[in-house]
Amino acid sequence: SFLDLGSKASTKLVFGGGSAGGRGAMLWLDRVRDRFSTNSNISVLGFLDSPYYLDIEPYDTNDFVGFPSLTRLADQNFNTSNIVLTGSGKCSDVLFQAPWKCALGQYAASHIGTYRTNTTTPFVLIASQFDGWQLSNSVLGYNGIASDPNFDDDQLEYVV
Repeated sequence: SFLDLGSKASTKLVFGGGSAGGRGAMLWLDRVRDRFSTNSNISVLGFLDSPYYLDIEPYDTNDFVGFPSLTRLADQNFNTSNIVLTGSGKCSDVLFQAPWKCALGQYAASHIGTYRTNTTTPFVLIASQFDGWQLSNSVLGYNGIASDPNFDDDQLEYVV
């Protein structure tokens, strides 16, 4: 097992994901670190690619309801609060009245490394100021990433 491997040599475990997988990895990073903390030869590092979904309403009136609405909807319909509360540690303690926020990067990122201990779990978080997926959905109402987006002046003002 990985634990046995770690007991024989110094081992780095990189735990991460991209986009929605990065959101999940952000929620569980400290728990993974704690799971391997009994073996001092295993160090856990986080690699979080594009998990920083922003809590903003979408531009104007398109079919995309926005990340905050989608996360709240999941919370209401699929009882994801139990998952978020289990994984996110300090985030759900601080945001206990709205635990769904712990599934959004802008809220969860500042709480990594605060689950149970004050030890920081090292991580790299990659996020683009102009995230193609979020802008395509939030501004253009396009389900995917627009290959050559064209924004009018009002949309550009919203984006910037």
